Amino acid sequence: LARHPLHRIFFSEAEAKPGLAESLIAPEAGTVTLLSKTATLGGGLAIGMAQLFMKLSFGADPDAEGPLASVICADVILVSVLCHFVYHEYLNAAQWGSVALVFAGLITMAGVFDGGGGTSVSPVAFSLAFAAMISFGASIFSVRVAAVGGIAASSGFIARTLILGAFSVPLLIAARWDSSSVLGILIPSSCGFMQAAGVYSINEALSAGPYTSISIAIFGSNSLVVLLLAAIVEGHVPALSALVGMALTASGCVIISL
Repeated sequence: LARHPLHRIFFSEAEAKPGLAESLIAPEAGTVTLLSKTATLGGGLAIGMAQLFMKLSFGADPDAEGPLASVICADVILVSVLCHFVYHEYLNAAQWGSVALVFAGLITMAGVFDGGGGTSVSPVAFSLAFAAMISFGASIFSVRVAAVGGIAASSGFIARTLILGAFSVPLLIAARWDSSSVLGILIPSSCGFMQAAGVYSINEALSAGPYTSISIAIFGSNSLVVLLLAAIVEGHVPALSALVGMALTASGCVIISL
């Protein structure tokens, strides 16, 4: 923000890239609408809520971090359906099938088919992960709204990051630091930098054109990484029903991008 010549939070793609040929910039890229500003600020708040719900979800059922991440990454379905009706990024028959596949995966992880044996994902953890999925979906859809409304990708990133930072202040004040180790502070700090890089990349991807589903499906594949890291580093291996549900959900997220 400090090095940008405009020295303000909201600016259009045309203002962000004044040297770019006018023929390469969409007509709406020169103006910034009130809706896009509101959506951007709301998206920053949604990211904060999603991060909080995700953390609480993983804490409620550490053994099911992989499946829970898969639930969260199912936001691709929510965003794809919204873009189907709002922006006419139409889904084909196979992609609608993937919506059903993800739904089957979610109810499998919720324990509908385990006969009450307690082998599924914790209901509390699942509910928190579902709330995180809704919040992430809302934040990502806000990126698309902002891009259509003329906000430059870098402008949207600045606004959302500022809102996310403001959202985090009360949590930082309420946190107990007396028992924290240096490593316990460095690891979350590193995660914050990586999260910022991820948010910026998502902004750029969604501003590049009508590829919302594909972008989010690629982003959503991180559930497999979470599963592997949880198993290798912490020894947390989820139950079979949770793994089956995760496989169904991950498959649906991949299919919807095809």
